[in-house]
Amino acid sequence: GVDFVELYNASPKYFQLNQLKLANWQNEAPANIRTLDQQTLWAPAQWQVFTPDRALLQQLFPSMPLESVIETPL
Repeated sequence: GVDFVELYNASPKYFQLNQLKLANWQNEAPANIRTLDQQTLWAPAQWQVFTPDRALLQQLFPSMPLESVIETPL
């Protein structure tokens, strides 16, 4: 398998993902906080997936559109 984070934009707004922060949760606090440096526009009603291994995720979920997948450390 491969780790991934999947988010859905249920709002009517567009968002730039370059300031989105991802983190792990350890000892009841955020850890390993990362700010994405992707210049990606996130549209309403769109899924966005973050994974350290885009190719493996595509093998496991072949129907997932690649344009919604961003490769980044988790």
